[in-house]
Amino acid sequence: MRLDVIVPTYNRQELLKRTLESLLAAEVPRGLDVRVTVVDNNSKDGTRHTVESQMERFGGRLGYVFEGRPGSLLP
Repeated sequence: MRLDVIVPTYNRQELLKRTLESLLAAEVPRGLDVRVTVVDNNSKDGTRHTVESQMERFGGRLGYVFEGRPGSLLP
């Protein structure tokens, strides 16, 4: 089974660091594949660097998506 965790963020670099640390520390049940994707909504802080600096620790289970258009994608 697979669980995808989506973390939307905007200029929350410090909170994002804590969130990623928490996700790394979480106990994952046997047979569950957990993937984390951070969606950066055009942050002006070091959000991208924060994610990229954690990618190795996640062993390929952390992704980064940049969304340049702020706000909702709903019409």
